[in-house]
Amino acid sequence: MLALDRPGFGMSDFVPARRLLDWPADVAGVADRLGLDRFAIVGVSGGAPYALACGRSLGDRVRRLGIVCGLGPTDDPAALDGMMWANRLGLRLARRLPWLAHPVFAALAPLFRNRPERVLEHLGSALGEEERGFFADPALRALFAATFREAFRQGWRGPARDARIYAAPWGFDLGDVRVPVRMWHGEADAIVPVGMARRVAAALPDCEATILPGEGHFSLALGRVRGMFASLGEPA
Repeated sequence: MLALDRPGFGMSDFVPARRLLDWPADVAGVADRLGLDRFAIVGVSGGAPYALACGRSLGDRVRRLGIVCGLGPTDDPAALDGMMWANRLGLRLARRLPWLAHPVFAALAPLFRNRPERVLEHLGSALGEEERGFFADPALRALFAATFREAFRQGWRGPARDARIYAAPWGFDLGDVRVPVRMWHGEADAIVPVGMARRVAAALPDCEATILPGEGHFSLALGRVRGMFASLGEPA
């Protein structure tokens, strides 16, 4: 399994004014360097738009594409119905006032890098009972804290650019994604509402969607990941 840091995250160089459709070339470059002709791609949560962009641009090189609790297009305000208020507000502001992402993420960066436990406390309090159980696990809390620090290793510019990309039109139609897609989404997801997943599944030409009752954003991604990844590894 290969997990690539997007520009401005971890140790990947920041790229000013990058677009969503710039990402497939990065993935293809890594695959070429490693001698990988064909591969499966999985996008989790905010990784879904990037995975779908690869499905659109890399054609037959992508055997199968997996989407787990994935974010969909946000340009239609109705797509945000059911999303927790902080995320909904952030996406709407990033769409209408994109320049505001810079000062907001600049202010948040020290908190994510130096006090990630505070972020986890706030996030856990906004989720349902099923989700909060995951945040009580010390090993998972440590994993999330390390992830937050890594995301802001270089500062705020990479995450701020991501927010602007999520809020803007993606630059392609979901109907252009011709590779087979497997989708999993929790019906109780408050971070990416299930209605958004259903819209994406209906717009994709070849999508097998599994909606799991009672599952939220983190309970799905963390509790069922082994089986989902195994199915993506099956021959296509």
